[in-house]
Amino acid sequence: MKILLLSPHFHPSNDPRSNRWSALAAEWVRMGHEVRVLTARYGDRAAREVWEGVFICRKAYKNVQDMLVRPGQRERAVGSGRFRLFYYLNKHLWRPLHWPDSSALWYLPARREALKMAASWRPDALVSVALPMTAHAVALAVKRAHPDLFWLADWGDPFSLQRLCPPNNRRLYGGLNRRLERAVFSQADAHVFTTEATRAAYRALYPEAFVKCHVAPPVLSLPARAPGPLRGALRLRSGSARPPFARAAGRVLRLAYFGTFTPRLREPEPMLRLLDAWRKESGRAVELHLYGRLPEPFHPLLKRYDFVRHHGLLPRERVWEEMSKADVLVSVGNRSALQLPGKSVEYLASGLPVLHFQEVEEDPVCELFAGLGQFCAVPVWEDGLSARGGGQMDTFLKALPEAMSHQTAVLPEERLRPYLPEFIAAFYADLLKP
Repeated sequence: MKILLLSPHFHPSNDPRSNRWSALAAEWVRMGHEVRVLTARYGDRAAREVWEGVFICRKAYKNVQDMLVRPGQRERAVGSGRFRLFYYLNKHLWRPLHWPDSSALWYLPARREALKMAASWRPDALVSVALPMTAHAVALAVKRAHPDLFWLADWGDPFSLQRLCPPNNRRLYGGLNRRLERAVFSQADAHVFTTEATRAAYRALYPEAFVKCHVAPPVLSLPARAPGPLRGALRLRSGSARPPFARAAGRVLRLAYFGTFTPRLREPEPMLRLLDAWRKESGRAVELHLYGRLPEPFHPLLKRYDFVRHHGLLPRERVWEEMSKADVLVSVGNRSALQLPGKSVEYLASGLPVLHFQEVEEDPVCELFAGLGQFCAVPVWEDGLSARGGGQMDTFLKALPEAMSHQTAVLPEERLRPYLPEFIAAFYADLLKP
């Protein structure tokens, strides 16, 4: 099968959307499919190249930031006066006007190229990945030009339902958002979401399209393949069976968070406040290591907590190495039940204790870890719950040194299988068959 994939985020970009679809596209090639990807420019990478058997075509930058700040420079630029000025201009001038999202400048170049590729290469299936919604807008143009082409729309995040950090000015474009979204739901032949809650929410909006809607969970996309089935994935890659808390008794307790924070959707302050109170009350020496991009508004906040170390975004090949140094992994939930952070599956595979700060009652992260003793959810969406959650956290952290004194937990093979690239790639391939 010939598959044309439209995604501004793709290898070597290091972000959840890119990691997911780079892994799935490479898996499709291993399954015998022919895959071409139309993506955005990335630094000085060639406009056309072949990676893992996948043909990649890059057209235009996906946003203004990528146009001005090259990969590898962003972490050094954040916090500088130049970057603060850029952040201010983006927030107050560009963001209130762009549509459908920050990748608006990618639309026309991508649309022209996608139409050319569809006409000359004649793929059997079209797959578009959102967010950004711009990718679905490009695919919509291709579908209208080639109505017999099977189109699968993948929804990594919701669009019109995104209330906390909307992709554009909802007061200005609310009606236009709904019309574009309705056109995508009408024209696409299949839709895939990462959570059942998102599918149910869209069922209420577009009931006529519900029969075309499916759920595929996050992908456990690792930089290197482990030999055999994934069992204790972290230990297979780190080469170390160091038990959690081997260094913790009487010494520094090392906590680690991997991922980004997003204003209003996923913020670090409730987590920092509770951890700071716990370390002061318990007398434990604690370090919290943050790995990932940190938006400009959160930099002043981190300066108030001297036990926090921010390391910036890690290359994918170093994620498991840094995880292996942690005693406990820290997770911060979204303030929306419609999104499941992709890194949660990596946390699950690591076998390490996970301390999760839960922002909504129906949190999909809690469902992912259901039944595991190494998981503690601390509810923080109300002050009263936060106080009770602090007690749960205290009990969890004090009990772990004894409970986890020998080795990391090894999950049953069947618990991890649904998240492996080969299983999810096969699921998508089955949907694409005529």
